Amino acid sequence: MDPVPVAVDLCMLVDRVARRDRRAFVALYEALCRPVTQVACRMLCRDEDVRAVVQGTFVEVWWMARFHTGAGTRVAAWTERIAIRRALDRTGGDDPGRDADDGTNRVAFAALLSRGASRPASRWRTHQVRNAGSAGDHGPGDFHQA
Repeated sequence: MDPVPVAVDLCMLVDRVARRDRRAFVALYEALCRPVTQVACRMLCRDEDVRAVVQGTFVEVWWMARFHTGAGTRVAAWTERIAIRRALDRTGGDDPGRDADDGTNRVAFAALLSRGASRPASRWRTHQVRNAGSAGDHGPGDFHQA
């Protein structure tokens, strides 16, 4: 995973997310969206699969943050492992429950990004990540308006 481009205390953000702070969630999303998307893009071909992995990863981070608090937590690595597991799950054949899970995650993800915090300013498209020339080409994006 590429290093997080901004100086952000990810452990502090996860501690706040564990206390259900939506502004902290948006900040964590903005810090880690690009590296998570890059992981998913390397493993998956279809943009809708990448989008579902990114959304599902951050919804899982929201729900599991309380188990990953503390100064020793490697937040970027933990988030990357979630994305890898979710991408591998998508490559494992047809799962009849996948569409329902995708819809649930899409709704939850949109709610987490929109309540109590301003929405990220720019959109991040999977084709931009796939074709990015350098790490600074694009800003954080929002997958909640697919």
